Amino acid sequence: MPLPRRPRVSSFWPCCCFTLPLLQLPQTEAFLHPAAMRIWNESGDLWNLMFNKMYDRYGEFYNIDFIGVQPDLAGNGRGRAVLQAILEDAGSAGAAVFLAAIGKANRDWYGRYGFVVLQEYSGVTPGLLGHLDLAFMVRPPLGE
Repeated sequence: MPLPRRPRVSSFWPCCCFTLPLLQLPQTEAFLHPAAMRIWNESGDLWNLMFNKMYDRYGEFYNIDFIGVQPDLAGNGRGRAVLQAILEDAGSAGAAVFLAAIGKANRDWYGRYGFVVLQEYSGVTPGLLGHLDLAFMVRPPLGE
């Protein structure tokens, strides 16, 4: 199956900015188990701190919130095509790119594209399955 043509990164923003408020979705906190709130708050505070540090160091920067590929379509370069489009746009703008990778596999995947770890966070909630492993990462502006 051929790769889709290069996505226009800017075309994603109107969908995110205008569709979500119209859906009137409940806040994310409504979906969390009360015991998970500590990790949610800690990781959120750290995320905010990382955003501020990014701005202090690089000024305006690109933020990747989420890149996802439907499992039955994975492995064919679709995620890579989206990431490369974002990186090309950021490179043209001379901007850094920030993200929080969840789990080692994602951290390693982004690392192959020049992202480096700024800080890691790991959280476990006693009594609940699973844990949260975040790697806050940056790809500095090209030439830096």
